[in-house]
Amino acid sequence: LVTYNSHGCGIPATVTQWIGTDIPTEPTDVTLTMVGTTARLTWNAPTTGVHNGYIRPSQLTYNIEDMNFYIKGDHRSGTTFTENRGTNQEFLYYRVSAQSSAGGGNYAYSNTVISGTPYKLPFHESFAAATTSQLWSQQVTGGQIGLTQSIAADGDQGAALYKPSAFGDVGMITSGKIRVSTAQHPILEYYYYAVPHQQTTLTVLVAPDGDAENLVPLGVVDYSKLTGQEGWRKVAYSLEDYVGTSHILLAFVGRATGTRFGDIAFDAITVREQDDTDLAAVSLDVPSPIEATSRSEERRVGKECRS
Repeated sequence: LVTYNSHGCGIPATVTQWIGTDIPTEPTDVTLTMVGTTARLTWNAPTTGVHNGYIRPSQLTYNIEDMNFYIKGDHRSGTTFTENRGTNQEFLYYRVSAQSSAGGGNYAYSNTVISGTPYKLPFHESFAAATTSQLWSQQVTGGQIGLTQSIAADGDQGAALYKPSAFGDVGMITSGKIRVSTAQHPILEYYYYAVPHQQTTLTVLVAPDGDAENLVPLGVVDYSKLTGQEGWRKVAYSLEDYVGTSHILLAFVGRATGTRFGDIAFDAITVREQDDTDLAAVSLDVPSPIEATSRSEERRVGKECRS
């Protein structure tokens, strides 16, 4: 827009406005919950366009994809979506985009949940041959974490191994869903490879009802305070406090607490009902009769660690 008078034209003024229906912005509050094996996804419709133009929320449709980018809805109406994901456990999330006559907007992502049916008791994981058929996740701030074939507590050529690379490094392996509500006195048992005076810790935590944001410590093994010979040792913790939950997750967290850190190996994880012959399952830490692995073999373990 330019104004004129007898002296000539003035300074131009410019205004830009989107005309007609705009492309919608992303949906908001995309929330995923599980009801049994059924996934339920909800979201709020966008109310503005990407160019601050006009959209009519009631006329929008939506495209929905799961974590594998499989299309679950194409130009679907409404702001809810449900589907049965089956009994196998998996990490599940969705993404949703809104569509108008002007085109499609960007995707908004849901939270991530574990779908499927919780594992029943007795639950056992031995990482045989450095493999697993059950759901586990891993996180590291430094170093390497994974499974190895070169060390095992139960002779099956498989264990979990965390190799920190610097003081302060942390690595965590977390299980899938485990149901302990069917037991009266459930206990967790596992083996770790003890290296006395090594500056590392191995902490076991539990997530009641799968709430990974509120992990509760079950116990800590401080390697720097261990005495005796290297070798596999057994630990047992009571899980009776969690029989009222729908399920739990177990997290094994290795940490380098000083400069004299080393490898952290653990294996033969079992969750079961405590029987009458068991000792009280509270921070039981006893040497195992399994022969200790040599230092040269431990170094070879590190080379074969894989995620």
